[in-house]
Amino acid sequence: MTNKLKALNPSFALSQTFPGFIIMPMTIANKISLPSQYNILREVVQDYPGIVTTVEPLLRELHAASPNWGYITKELRAYSLKNFYVHDHHEKGIEAVKTITGIFLTALENPDTGIQEAAAEGLIFYLEKIMLDGNHETGKYSPLLDVCISRINALPEKQFFLIVTNPHQIKKLGQLILDKLPSGVTLRTLPN
Repeated sequence: MTNKLKALNPSFALSQTFPGFIIMPMTIANKISLPSQYNILREVVQDYPGIVTTVEPLLRELHAASPNWGYITKELRAYSLKNFYVHDHHEKGIEAVKTITGIFLTALENPDTGIQEAAAEGLIFYLEKIMLDGNHETGKYSPLLDVCISRINALPEKQFFLIVTNPHQIKKLGQLILDKLPSGVTLRTLPN
């Protein structure tokens, strides 16, 4: 009987070797469950196993008790830029884009200046990517742009300075936005 159990359940031998040791096979049901606010990052790439494996460590870090914001800003920048095409073409992609910009904006509030700089650069570069490579009419992104511009305008002077002195210039981004917005679409945060 023991051999039959071993054949059916390879972890049986371990549980016999280490009494009280419970082996839980990895299944979809017992995968790490994370709060829904970041799940969209996994959901929009679920059909791409290679991308899912790159987003999982980022998601775990976002939900850590003490998140490593240096790691998060670095990995988020790489993930967001490499996978923008997938997000832009997914029916829920705009939600992923909002989540990504929200994470960058949150990282800008970190007390570490290095993390603030990385977040500022990642945010501006990502917004440029949206304007340059977005497949959809820019009007689709206008609510997101409103929120980003409002939050940038509300930043304390130190963080705002990081945005305006960033190598990816805010002036260039502003011009891209103005050039790409369809006629009749305006941003609430821009003066008329």
